[in-house]
Amino acid sequence: HRLIARDEGFYLLAAKLVTEGKLLYHDFFFPQMPLLPYVYGGWLSLYGMTWQSARIFAALLTALIGVLLYMRAAKLFGALYGGAAVILFCASALVFTIYTTATTYALSTLLLFLSYLVLCSDGKLRIKFPIAGALLALAVTSRLMFAAVLPAFLLFILINERPWKVSLYALSRFCVGFVIGLCLNLWFILPSPELFYFNNLGYHLLRSPASSAERIAHSGQVLRVLLGLEKGIKFESFQFPVLLYVALAAMVACPLFKRKLDAAFYICVALFAVNFLPDPVYVQYFSVLVPFLIVCVLHLFYGMTSAPWRSLNVFGFITVPLLMLGYARNINQDIINYTVTGKGVIGIQRPKNALDWNLERVKEISSLIEKHAPPGAAVLSFWPGYLLETSAPPYPGSENNFGVAIAAQLGPSEKEAFHVISNTDISELILSKKPELIIVHKRMTPETVRQTLASSPYQLLESVDAVQIYARQPLPLPKGIKGIPNNDG
Repeated sequence: HRLIARDEGFYLLAAKLVTEGKLLYHDFFFPQMPLLPYVYGGWLSLYGMTWQSARIFAALLTALIGVLLYMRAAKLFGALYGGAAVILFCASALVFTIYTTATTYALSTLLLFLSYLVLCSDGKLRIKFPIAGALLALAVTSRLMFAAVLPAFLLFILINERPWKVSLYALSRFCVGFVIGLCLNLWFILPSPELFYFNNLGYHLLRSPASSAERIAHSGQVLRVLLGLEKGIKFESFQFPVLLYVALAAMVACPLFKRKLDAAFYICVALFAVNFLPDPVYVQYFSVLVPFLIVCVLHLFYGMTSAPWRSLNVFGFITVPLLMLGYARNINQDIINYTVTGKGVIGIQRPKNALDWNLERVKEISSLIEKHAPPGAAVLSFWPGYLLETSAPPYPGSENNFGVAIAAQLGPSEKEAFHVISNTDISELILSKKPELIIVHKRMTPETVRQTLASSPYQLLESVDAVQIYARQPLPLPKGIKGIPNNDG
């Protein structure tokens, strides 16, 4: 029942389109790596092409991460620590508000955590390293930024496997598994490397109009929120800094406890650094660190129980309950914000907007589209999520609401090749009366487009708060000419 995250719209429509035989990048614009639409598409094909089904799947993926986190913590430190890990995981606002949406976070983090578990398992070298590499490749195929974790994995193997011959053997097998896992992407690369590059990297280099100074200032603000130096608007600013600072303390203390650094430490450093590369950067990107940070945190408290550090147990008994109480202090308010009021939620911010971005409202709009759209008629919607629970196909170029942001920077041939349309193109489509149905959201649709629509022959059929549905009207016949009935009526 969490309020809609805008990105869910294009992810789920992409999942629907691939189940209908469309090919990512080649048939429509999709600015992410290709795995998620096929995973979600498979689930939705089996359990219903609905928002509830997609959300349940996201919740199951998140729950599976929690189970694996418990297994890892219980193996390293015991069942009590496993329970503590689950509490920290479930109480994290970055987890229960982000992972449970139909976006890349839960799937990519699950695959990365599986790769980490296999890497640290007691399995045979010739089996576990290629499997770990393949799982990391799948994580990258879900979220491109995870490619930056590869050096962290290789460094961990190089340091922890001895003698050198074994280390090199393990590295080679890990890399073989990684390359084999990446081969899935050849299905999309070989027909057109240019399309694959643009959707996964080229678009992201164009999407931000900010200057270098503005980018640095924004990244600095995000860093201050992550470090707890500035109050977070969208997320509890106490939780992540606690995990981060305790994990840093654990990194320093592990040599004192005569314990090797767990692979989770390497992964956290890589993820923290790489999440500052996108432009713009958002706090929610750092949610992928949470399960790994929790493992690091537990290393510190477990190390304090070993000799000669047992005297620190008293410190732990006092500080841990206080930290836990502070960690979970705003859960109730976070749940209300993300399910009802929308306060601080990205893309919503206030209760008035929350009315437009809940599952019930989206399903209501979908039912109206299904009611008014002629069979097989393409619908131009400024937010693709409205089309998930309909039989209406999206108008070409409108499958993704982010393409319009950079379309004006492309030439006509590039826009056609990359399947994006600009606001100017949309206005021209309206004037030429090409779309049968147009779905407008007042706060997402530019004023120029809405003015064009208001002065066009399109008729307003339905208006539900900020959402309006317009239908194409037939051109008037010249005077003196009678209309001739045809198959279209």
